[in-house]
Amino acid sequence: MPRDIRHDEKKIAELLGDFLRSRRARFAGFVRGPRQTLGYARTVLRRREPRHLGHNPLGGWMVLALFAWIGALALTGWLYTTDRYWADETVEWLHELLAWSLIGLVANGTKIGHDALRFR
Repeated sequence: MPRDIRHDEKKIAELLGDFLRSRRARFAGFVRGPRQTLGYARTVLRRREPRHLGHNPLGGWMVLALFAWIGALALTGWLYTTDRYWADETVEWLHELLAWSLIGLVANGTKIGHDALRFR
């Protein structure tokens, strides 16, 4: 029996709508201000940080950093293919720097796994 494509599309739209309406799925839901983030960082240093559903204040800023890094990496990669910046050493150097530092950011993100085990 053929599947009802309209039904599938409706279910996908409902799931997407639920995700977009969720408080924790919005940037405002997980990116906190500098004062609250610094306060949270102090509690982390004392190993007394509270548990958060979703991203903690430092994790929210990490997400923004990853988005910015990936965007900059994509931009420098694209620039390197244009006539103006083809074989430009500065663009190549910046692209490499962004790529290697992105690996560092991702490695730092393993703290999420550590927290998940710690708060079990």
